[in-house]
This record gives sequence, C-alpha cells and structure tokens, in this order.
Amino acid sequence: LLWCLALVVVMKFPASGRWLEGHVLLVAGYVVVISAWLALIVIRESPVAAWGLVWAFVLVWGADIGAYFAGRALGRIKLAPAVSPGKTWEGVAGGMLLALVVCVALAVSLPALTGLEVPVSTWLVVIAVLVAVSVLGDLFESALKRHHGVKDSGSLFPGHGGVLDRIDSLLAVLPFGALVTALV
Repeated sequence: LLWCLALVVVMKFPASGRWLEGHVLLVAGYVVVISAWLALIVIRESPVAAWGLVWAFVLVWGADIGAYFAGRALGRIKLAPAVSPGKTWEGVAGGMLLALVVCVALAVSLPALTGLEVPVSTWLVVIAVLVAVSVLGDLFESALKRHHGVKDSGSLFPGHGGVLDRIDSLLAVLPFGALVTALV
C-alpha cells in the first residue's frame, strides 16, 4: 500500500510534496525500513536463503548500472522531470535489459535458484516488476530530497547522493522480493 502511495507522490510531484512532511513521512520511513528488514529475514529463512538476497542485490545493481549507462548514451525522453530531471525512459529500458540478463543468468546458474524449477517466462515477469519497483524506490527518494531542497541524503558517500541513495531501490524491492520468495 505504501508503495502505491509513493507512486502517486512521484506522479503528482510537486503538488504531492505535502505528503513528504512531518508525521506522514515519519510513519512512511518506519514502514519502509521495517518492511525491508522483515523481508531480509523472510528471504534469508527461505529455501533460497542467502542466494535470494544476492539475487535481489544483483537485480537492483544491474538495473541501476544499466539505467545509468543507457540513460547517458541514449537518454532523450524524461521519465519524471519534476522529480529527477536526469532519469529517462531509455535509462529505464537499459536498466531493465541489464537486470534481465544478469538475473536470468544468475537464476539458471545457481543450484539454489535452479532447483526452484520456475519457468524462464515467470522469471522475466518477476524481474520486470521488481525493476519497476526499484525505479519507483529511487524516484520516491528523489522526490523526498527535492521537496526538502537537499542534493544528498548524507555525506558518507560524496557524489553518490548519500547513503539513502545507495539503498533506496533495495528498500523498495526487498518486500516484493520476499513476497516472490514466499510464493515460489
């Protein structure tokens, strides 16, 4: 439910900025962090265990890396200019493509994941949905920063947007990844 509301915030930004204040933001922060933490536990205790976590990390990192390079090389059509002017639909496509390649390769090569006997077509749909959630997590964090007039969410990683910018997509993907893990 929270990520559906986050989608509305991103789509209606900057008018939706009032939802990024005070108690609403505090509750949302707790829900995001606690759900990601619980998802880590669910995935870790599932039959795929640590490999499920590795797969989730590879998915998010593949999507981020593919989006960055495809967006820089081919980016023309803005994704959400009011939220993050540098992100493009071409970047999303590049991120989707790289995530699909690396995640399917990982899924078919790791015994813990291969043993699930999930059809490749199902993997492709799951990966596509999780990449979309990853992009939403990134855009929501960008809306949050833009609304509050900050460039970075911290100074631990200079030039990288802060610590939150490194984990925003993971925070969004992990609960959905746990749901997928529970279903397979």
